Amino acid sequence: MKNQKLIHLVLILLGLAGAIFSQYYSGFGAEIMQNYGANFFFPFAIYFIIRKFPLQIYTVTLIAIGGVCLQELAQLWGLYSGIFDYKDLIVDLAGVFVALAIDRRLISQKAKKGHSVHE
Repeated sequence: MKNQKLIHLVLILLGLAGAIFSQYYSGFGAEIMQNYGANFFFPFAIYFIIRKFPLQIYTVTLIAIGGVCLQELAQLWGLYSGIFDYKDLIVDLAGVFVALAIDRRLISQKAKKGHSVHE
């Protein structure tokens, strides 16, 4: 359990660092990373922040998706600074789904370790 909390913390920090520093990236695919990096990494970090609460992973996923959609809709309706772009929404959703995939993998590995101890 403690190890899982540490892994989640590392993933949160990775997501936040990606969101902050993606605008400074200058390597391969720099234009894509600068334009959409924060849209990928911020929802990724948010997923693992929400995951700290005692909720099922699919509930966490729905909350993260809801937040992403609300933020983009607020831009569309002029309630939030920024310009609505459907590509942002797609990349936001990708960040949430990649976080979900990583989380499911971590849960699967934890379950395998648990079974090997009892056998």
